Amino acid sequence: MLTHGRQELVVLGTGCLLAIERAIDGWERDTWRLNDADVDAAVETYKAVLQGDCTADIAEILMDDGIDVDELLQEPGGGRDTITRSDVTELIAAATLLQDGWEPEDLHMPNIPKMARAKSDSGVDIFGITLADGEQLELFDMDHMVIASVKHTVHEQSASDVKSKLLSSLTKEMTPAYMMKQLRVLNGRLKAEGKTENEAKRVYLFLRSFPNPDYVHLVAVAAIDPDLEADLRGKTKSLPALGDSKRTFRTLLIPDLRSLHEKCP
Repeated sequence: MLTHGRQELVVLGTGCLLAIERAIDGWERDTWRLNDADVDAAVETYKAVLQGDCTADIAEILMDDGIDVDELLQEPGGGRDTITRSDVTELIAAATLLQDGWEPEDLHMPNIPKMARAKSDSGVDIFGITLADGEQLELFDMDHMVIASVKHTVHEQSASDVKSKLLSSLTKEMTPAYMMKQLRVLNGRLKAEGKTENEAKRVYLFLRSFPNPDYVHLVAVAAIDPDLEADLRGKTKSLPALGDSKRTFRTLLIPDLRSLHEKCP
């Protein structure tokens, strides 16, 4: 689950202006338009994630021993710009999933913050999962999974790269072998949260007829600066068919995305 920054994520999720777009090639489409206040809320969420519940009273005690909590946890200026932007855009994407009905405790974001904010990690950006009670070896109506891939671009002329990377991550790259390894990580996280071995192993059942639209929702999230909106809209007039899978192409319009990292520690 998302361990830190949950309250801030909920606040972030209440903002943003949503517009539902016309479905294309079986893909539902929507656009989330952020304002400056939404961006500030996203930055506060990221700060909370970096801070890791080390509150002011603890920080004060440690400062008496010469330990600067903010310097060590937030590493001001220590992250690569592109990694910092990736972290924040993934948090914004997670906030939109709250509006889809997901709870913060059901979202797993193992790559935030990324390794020392200096190196990108491989793996699913966001997993959301709810499991029916019990240890049955089949899926039921209460079993659901969302898999979100989040990409951003700072290109000034074209959104081609973000579209191609997103679609590749949810098609060519999402092989059974890849998903099995991702579910292994998720299985371990569920056990760490208190699921029994027999309860947690049910996550592997999602591989049956993957991605079964009754249980799995694929979400491609493109984070762009608003000045690329028309370009991306033109480039998504056609999208690859993925059988009868449940899928959404989501656009995040983030003002001053190219300099978003400058607002972060």
